[in-house]
Order: sequence, then structure tokens, then C-alpha cells
Amino acid sequence: MPTPSRNSALQQPQAVEPPAGADHGARRVEVPVDLAALRELLQADEAFERQLVDTFATTGHSALAEIQRALEQLDAKRVERAAHSLKGAAGSLFATSASAAAQRLEMAARSGVGQPLAQMAEELRGEFIRAVAYLQASYSGEEQPDAT
Repeated sequence: MPTPSRNSALQQPQAVEPPAGADHGARRVEVPVDLAALRELLQADEAFERQLVDTFATTGHSALAEIQRALEQLDAKRVERAAHSLKGAAGSLFATSASAAAQRLEMAARSGVGQPLAQMAEELRGEFIRAVAYLQASYSGEEQPDAT
């Protein structure tokens, strides 16, 4: 069985079709985490998965707080570093939407070309929260949260 490559986490987020019988006007929804790839990588070790998710949640919240402080101090370099850190953490857990949002923020902070960094940081925060909720629900036996 092939092991997912680290770069595969930075690919486009997965989308799923609405359930059969759903409103035909329903749109495809993005799944925030590729659980199949994550579990294949972890060889379905649920205890290790929980530990990684808890660490991701803790370090991610720290990175988001650092991004907020850096934005308040107009320090684009610190925004770039914290976004880079969160991008890697999200990518390693196949949280593709959060990783992509972190990469956009990192690149915008690096370019220094009047990008709307605060708006991008809020987008990243939302994607991070969605990924953590999805991951936590996946091992708690809860129904998966709405991917929208």
C-alpha cells in the first residue's frame, strides 16, 4: 500500500458530492481533512491520531495568537513565520484547506504588497477551527460536522 507523500497534503482540498436524493441545487462541499490519507499514514493508530490532533490544536492556537500579535504590531515577518509553521502542521495532518489558507497568508506577508493580511488571518482561523472540529469529531464517534 503506497504511503501518501508529504506534498500530497498541499494538493487541492477534496470535495464530496451531496448525498443521493439531496436537493439538486446543493453544491459540492469541501472536506477540511483527508482522513483516509491521514489514517493510512498513521496505520490507523487511533491513540497516536488523538495525540497529533491535540498537539495540532494547541500549537495551532498558539500560532494564530502569534499571527494576531504580529498583525497588531505590523510585523509581517512574524506573520510569515507563524503562518509557515501552521501551514506545515496542517499539511502534515492532511488538513488541506487550513494548509492552503496558511500558505496564502505566508506568501502575502512575504510579498509585503499591501495584502489584506488581517482578512487572510481570519480565513486561516476559520479553516483551522473547522479542521480541528472535523478531526476531533472523527475520533469521538460523533457525526461529522457540516463541511461548509
